[in-house]
Amino acid sequence: MPSVFVDTNLLLYVQDAAAPAKGTRALRWLEALTLRDEVLISPQVVNEFITVSLKRFRGLSRDEVHARARELLPWCRVALDGETTALAMAVQTRYETSWWDALIVASALQAGCRYLLSEDLQPGMSFGTLTVINPFETTPEAILS
Repeated sequence: MPSVFVDTNLLLYVQDAAAPAKGTRALRWLEALTLRDEVLISPQVVNEFITVSLKRFRGLSRDEVHARARELLPWCRVALDGETTALAMAVQTRYETSWWDALIVASALQAGCRYLLSEDLQPGMSFGTLTVINPFETTPEAILS
């Protein structure tokens, strides 16, 4: 089972011409994780990817955004169900995160991931066995070796 949950922002930077340095770094992470079959996302990530892409990348048609989102589906191997929602409520209460971050953390925990790649949460923060890594401050080799 993959051990690295990827937050939406990493996937968005890959196609964001306005942030080329982050795009290059994000792509490096995704390539390294894909080679090791370590990347995992949830339906929430795919849904956020579509919503943000349609707003941010006005030059892309809905069909192009959907095509890019379909490319993410093989990594989407975590359910977003009632158990995830209940766990997210516990995460939000205990750690005082935003609701959407709590859902991401809950999905990663349910999947048994060791790391969560996100720039939205405090790097090094732990949620039980899950540790947040800022992919723009750490290299893939630092956690995958």
